[in-house]
Amino acid sequence: MVADPYSLYNQGQWQQALLEAQQGLVQGAVDVPLLTLMGMCAYQLGDLSQAVAYWQQVLHWQPEDISALGNLANVLQLTGKFSEAEGYYRRVLQRQPDNAGVLGNYGQLLQKLSRYPEAVSCYEKQLSRHPELADSWNNLGYSLEKMERYQASLAAYQRALTLQPDHEQFLNNYGLALFKVGRLADGLSFLQQAVARHPSSTLLIRAYSLVLLYDPDLTPMERHARRCQVVSGLTKAPPQGWPRKLPSLPRRIAFVSSDFRNHPVAKNLLPLVETLDRQRFELVFYAHDLGRDAMTERLQRLAHGCLWTNPLSDQQVAEHMRNSGVDVVIYLAGHFDYNRVEICRFRPAPLQISLHDGASSGFAEMDFLLSDEILTPQGGCEPFAEKIYRLPVLYQYGHMTDAPPEGEPPVVQNGFITFGSFNNPKKINHQVLDLWSDVLLEVPNSRLRLKYKNNYNDPMLRQRVLGHFIGRGISEERILLGGKDERLDHHLRHYQGVDIALDTFPFNGATTTYEALWMGVPVVTWLGESYVSRMTASLLKQCDLELWIAHSRTGFLSMVKEVAGDIQGLIYWRNLLRQRLATSPLCQCHTYAHTFEQALLDMWQQTTGHG
Repeated sequence: MVADPYSLYNQGQWQQALLEAQQGLVQGAVDVPLLTLMGMCAYQLGDLSQAVAYWQQVLHWQPEDISALGNLANVLQLTGKFSEAEGYYRRVLQRQPDNAGVLGNYGQLLQKLSRYPEAVSCYEKQLSRHPELADSWNNLGYSLEKMERYQASLAAYQRALTLQPDHEQFLNNYGLALFKVGRLADGLSFLQQAVARHPSSTLLIRAYSLVLLYDPDLTPMERHARRCQVVSGLTKAPPQGWPRKLPSLPRRIAFVSSDFRNHPVAKNLLPLVETLDRQRFELVFYAHDLGRDAMTERLQRLAHGCLWTNPLSDQQVAEHMRNSGVDVVIYLAGHFDYNRVEICRFRPAPLQISLHDGASSGFAEMDFLLSDEILTPQGGCEPFAEKIYRLPVLYQYGHMTDAPPEGEPPVVQNGFITFGSFNNPKKINHQVLDLWSDVLLEVPNSRLRLKYKNNYNDPMLRQRVLGHFIGRGISEERILLGGKDERLDHHLRHYQGVDIALDTFPFNGATTTYEALWMGVPVVTWLGESYVSRMTASLLKQCDLELWIAHSRTGFLSMVKEVAGDIQGLIYWRNLLRQRLATSPLCQCHTYAHTFEQALLDMWQQTTGHG
């Protein structure tokens, strides 16, 4: 051996270390430490299959080697082989139940499998012995948040920030957690300061831009100006030509999202990708992995390819798209989750489109935003960096064939009106609570049923919501806070206890609105000036239900009182709404897919001059 491979490895000279180790491995001899080192070198060099091969040789000779078991588990987790990875983690923990590194890595695997209580147990056990591990405090906070234990989640994020006060991911998670428990002003202020400290952080910029959409005190112009300000400093790719001759018609269509799972975005996407013409288009998914489920598998079967983008930078993803011949990139809900709309600034394809986002991306490189005439009316006051392409209908849903019967309006038996909102509580700001308080005061003896997963079991949220109503002179008994139902049909059954659904603002419901209507429940909305404050109106318009669209606060109150006072009308709509939706443009997936295809060709021609 000319040089010590272990020293070379520690110096980061992985290729040279691997060569020296291979030369030092005597033919036919068994050198477990050297084989382990060779696996580490291959791993650092990105050759995961070779790393696995070396560590499997180790296990052949020493089946209970802790290092090889743990390393194999980590690589298998990284490559999405979760079941195999779990087996190796368990083998380590059977022998070393307090192995801190494996407890943390196993916790991350359990998070990906949405087994959050088990993940919490791993992190708590790990942190009881190693409280200095900031990443694990952050991961604990994430799992607790997913379990809707918000107070404990905030405390865990705070511990992570105490250890690493300037960590971008920790700042992002804490700011969003503040927002999710209804502390909108605190969350917005915290994220604004975080962006000021990290002006090139796409993660923090996306979080800050998202929270802006929910602030009822900002105008659409103010929101857009703030979004454009924070994205203006991001690095962009210099103008460059395409490494190929552009086709006359687009063929390879890429969808970018972190929501290829049981999520409203995926549910709205599914009818489209199931019916697009496969002879004309190839669909590829660029997916940031936040967990996989049956919906993930269903969508993957419909795609020509799928790339998991977690370990890749925005620029690397863009280069992959350019090199693989992507013609059109469609960014889904770019402001939300880890949907990485910022990739667009590297111009990875000739045509870039924003779909199901809540506002403008703020990037000049984004060519079009798909919309309709209600969401973005001609002459509207909300600014956009993109050109607006208006489809006859934007939203698309499948029939909810497993939904329970609508039942009769509960007022028939109760003798009083029950209002309801099953929207995410982060949409329920102080102005919403104030308007709903007026509704309850104007409609004597009425009730308000609120439900969203298990969120209302959180003491902070309960106190915020109930405290507001009690402060307006409304007794706690009139506010009905519901809990979680895993199955959709069980969730929908709760609408049998609601007479009228009240929409939120400035961020409306969309999927929630559709579900209420499917269950025969009228939804009253206040039409705003921004895209997100016009979503329910867009759905109602497609079903010829404009009678429930109010144009002012006073109009909302008057409309609610009118609908609540017409018991026969509630019975009529209860029996009619599901059929109205089922035959509306919201559920005509083949027509929608054809319209969408024609829109792609039109936008391609406008952008490239081809076609």
